Amino acid sequence: MPTRTRRSAAAAGPWPRAARRSPYATTPAATNLVRAQVEGGLIYALGAALWGEIVLGDGGQIITQNFATYPVMEMQSVPQIEVTLIESAEPPTGVGEVSVPATAPALTNAIAALTGTRIRRLPITKTIRVV
Repeated sequence: MPTRTRRSAAAAGPWPRAARRSPYATTPAATNLVRAQVEGGLIYALGAALWGEIVLGDGGQIITQNFATYPVMEMQSVPQIEVTLIESAEPPTGVGEVSVPATAPALTNAIAALTGTRIRRLPITKTIRVV
């Protein structure tokens, strides 16, 4: 592994000390990039699970052709997200979509636990009203 020059906490940036430590990253910036990737994946996946739907016309043509008609999660709807990086002896790998596949099942199970309504179809707004 290449040797990296240590910087003081003041020079490392505005990150809290704990956020700068990660087994997957060797620099504070890389740690924050991993967190940002996971947070972005969660926001995308939550929006897709709640509202995401590609609408087809009668002839099979795609009606939802761009983000002007495709609903996405807006910042005021984003819940607080806490990303915890787990220590590992394995070398770092990609984190691009690591948070996307499990989000809809986790969300629908949480809704079922809270309301007793089991979601069987996405987007979730086809089953329950989301405000």
